[in-house]
Amino acid sequence: MEFKIIKNTIALNIILIIIGIAATILCLHNGFWLTMALPTICIILGLLNITKYYNSLKKDINKFLFALENNDYSVFFNSDKKSSNTAKLYSQFNNQIEQNRKHSKQAESQFLLFSTILENHNQGIIVVKESALENNCHSEITYINDAACRILSIPKHKYWSRIEKIIPQFTTIIAATTISDKKLIRSSINGVEKEISLDINITTINKEKTYIISFQDIRDEIEQKEIEAWHNLIRILTHEIMNSLTPINVLSEAATEMINNKDYSNEDLTTAMNTIKRRTDGLMSFVNDYRTLTDIPIAEKKNIKVDTLLKNVSMIMSPLIKKNNIKFEIINNYRNLVLNIDDALIEQVLINLITNSIHATQTIKNPEITIIVEWENDKYSIKVKDNGVGIETKNLNKIFVPFFSTRENGSGIGLSLSRNIMRTHQGTLRVTSEPGNTVFTATL
Repeated sequence: MEFKIIKNTIALNIILIIIGIAATILCLHNGFWLTMALPTICIILGLLNITKYYNSLKKDINKFLFALENNDYSVFFNSDKKSSNTAKLYSQFNNQIEQNRKHSKQAESQFLLFSTILENHNQGIIVVKESALENNCHSEITYINDAACRILSIPKHKYWSRIEKIIPQFTTIIAATTISDKKLIRSSINGVEKEISLDINITTINKEKTYIISFQDIRDEIEQKEIEAWHNLIRILTHEIMNSLTPINVLSEAATEMINNKDYSNEDLTTAMNTIKRRTDGLMSFVNDYRTLTDIPIAEKKNIKVDTLLKNVSMIMSPLIKKNNIKFEIINNYRNLVLNIDDALIEQVLINLITNSIHATQTIKNPEITIIVEWENDKYSIKVKDNGVGIETKNLNKIFVPFFSTRENGSGIGLSLSRNIMRTHQGTLRVTSEPGNTVFTATL
């Protein structure tokens, strides 16, 4: 905006006043008393003109600034009866107001779009400033969508303190969070048991810390997964038990018939009894495997140097790795990293994963296994990577199911046990796989 226009207009009037003063002094010096009246009148008119112009301009500038401050886009400055300089200034005022109106309309459209998206989202979303979490009853909730109210069984409260009184466990966990984090809350809300998965993101908006909280009730999903897991487990248990009981039943009937008919030899009877014993031992071994899976030791955590843990695992697996001519490598850029873990249990997890990788690379020309320590998503992870045959897509969701194995003589215990061990450490075990690149990620 060219405020030079104002400067030029005022400067012109000041020049005219100076000329008038100079003429008045000249008249006084030469004794032209009557002639002196004309420049004196010009001086007075110039001063009045400047005062009027200044007051008018001040009023219009205040009006313009007030309109911008309050987003009042109905204000219009009429430049028809103004001088060319002032008309140009008022035209710029009008252009600026129109430009702000367009920006405001665009911002409102975007806000409406985002609000519509958030309102139709299944996840609950609450945006609240830190001041509201500090028992400030006058600090309002910045935003709360319908899904949040539905999940928490509350109306759209204006103040955070209202939610605090209804669901203190929910608000206490959020208030205690100082960095962006994910949490799980198990709580009874209005008599309904819920498992709420919380994703808390903390950012700074207008120099004030702001909490963006997204959450959902995952109880139904968890129950569905539990049912599916039980169905898979029962199907596998039934299959394994029936595989053992069917031949036992057939042999028992045959042995009983031979004894009743006295049509047997000691050799035939011994063979039948040995077969029954062998299948019974197999069934007992299967039951012991199941007991191993369910009776996971309590993690006895202590501070363990990860570099030492990996060297111990490497030493244990070294004979098997050398026997299979595998290129083995450990990539650890965190040599001094110390984690609070049960080293014996985590060691068992890594042994299981490396053993699987050895089997997966048996048919590969140049087998490779790499252990990588990484920091990602605010957590440390240990990855076991191999260039083996990979896991078929249809089996990726089954490999952690107890007793499921893609190997002919596999027990199907190792991966399920490993995942359960990671859970005792509040960690996860995940896998991605394609031919030539399988990665198991143990996150701690």
